[in-house]
Amino acid sequence: MRLNQSDVVFYENTHTYISPDGKRLSGVTSLLSRQIFKHKYDGISRQVLDNAAKRGSELHEAIEFLDSIGGEADTEELKWYEEMKEKMGLSPLANEYLVSDNDHVASSIDMVYTDLTIADAKSTSKLDKEYLSWQLSIYAYLFEIQNPGLKVKRLLAFWFPKPAYGKRAVVEIERKDVSLVRELILADKEGRQFVSGDAVIKADTQVALPGSDDAIQEVCNIIRDMKEAETRVRQLKDGLLSLMRENNCKSFSNDSLSLTRVEERTQDKFDAKAFEQDHPDLYKQYLRQTTVKESLTIRLK
Repeated sequence: MRLNQSDVVFYENTHTYISPDGKRLSGVTSLLSRQIFKHKYDGISRQVLDNAAKRGSELHEAIEFLDSIGGEADTEELKWYEEMKEKMGLSPLANEYLVSDNDHVASSIDMVYTDLTIADAKSTSKLDKEYLSWQLSIYAYLFEIQNPGLKVKRLLAFWFPKPAYGKRAVVEIERKDVSLVRELILADKEGRQFVSGDAVIKADTQVALPGSDDAIQEVCNIIRDMKEAETRVRQLKDGLLSLMRENNCKSFSNDSLSLTRVEERTQDKFDAKAFEQDHPDLYKQYLRQTTVKESLTIRLK
């Protein structure tokens, strides 16, 4: 199978994509940063980001060399990658395959396999499936534009976290609807904010809410970031508690924070529901009416 090669030129030193007519195109990462994941790296130091980028680049280069040239895998990560390819029947077709609509966006797909599975390798501390869903869905859209008649079979992520953050895994990623991808690219091209429909406003019937697009998108981004942060905090707290338990440490303090280990214990808790069932009249005597302020409930889909 031969894939069509893009006429777009990628300049690695400046990380820019130039179309055949000299137009500078957007990369997928920068497009997603502008439109959906504006706060993805807020609060993370430049040094941490640079170190992560370096590790990711080295991993991509090693995978590309292994897929293209062959030879023996010389690290545990590459051995695992080879095992997963064999187990899943994946045969490399292309690495760093450049795709573009030749109009607004271009990028390189990490791995393309002969069954038309496309994949990305991640070495992050957590696997952001929502981000990958958008990233790989855009790749798939551009791939199919560039190769008429070919249909991407599935989207995969090969996750290579450090041992402290989890176990290596191959994860199938959900593909976004093509119409959403088209609208995202068009919105970015026209310089307007894309709203994905993750937040749906309903009354008795759905109504328009003029001027709400930016606020809705920002709320979606913040809620996603909060959920991811809460999950990460829980994981880190579990790890710190385990370390303190293993070292018989009751407390720890430095310039940033203090940790206090509270050991397992039992405590009394009033069962209001059981009390209401057993003593309904008495329960009602102690009820007091209060005013609950008007509020808004938001649920991401």
